[in-house]
Amino acid sequence: LMDITGYHRDEMVGQSVRMLYTDDEEFERVGREKYTQVRDSGIGHMETQWQRKDGSTIEVDITVAPLDSRDPHSAHTFTVLDISDRKQAEQAMAAAVEEKNNLMKELNHRIKNNLMMIESLISLKDQALGEAADLSDLRHRVESIQVVHEKLSLLDSTLRIELADYVPELLETVVTPAPTRQTPR
Repeated sequence: LMDITGYHRDEMVGQSVRMLYTDDEEFERVGREKYTQVRDSGIGHMETQWQRKDGSTIEVDITVAPLDSRDPHSAHTFTVLDISDRKQAEQAMAAAVEEKNNLMKELNHRIKNNLMMIESLISLKDQALGEAADLSDLRHRVESIQVVHEKLSLLDSTLRIELADYVPELLETVVTPAPTRQTPR
């Protein structure tokens, strides 16, 4: 405990553990919750912040259990772990996941826009060439890519893809006849 808190043994003996908490409210919350857990399940467990002697705060994991399991009001034993590094890693991981999700949204948006642009260019070229070149097959292929991309971008996980979710829409896109062409004058 001295390594975690920075206090020397002589500074802690006879003192209330309150000196380690950042405020009275947190001290009371932790006490209330851990003893409720001890009463209900025999062991109390929670995470909180402690203030070190130098004023810095650390994240700790506290486990408390009565020495005599038949008497939850007897003396208790406490185990305290410094989990500051783990908490920082969790926060860094959450930030990385959030950044990845934002990048994926941006990538999906750009892909969607590019596919729409390709489809529009094919349609314009098809109209300009008239019946000399039928580009409807190419346009349908781009549309089918759009359908697949749209369905994939809405999935939470690409580990499992239900074909039944997008095959009907894909078939409708491919089978639907191309709009009637107007020959340029």
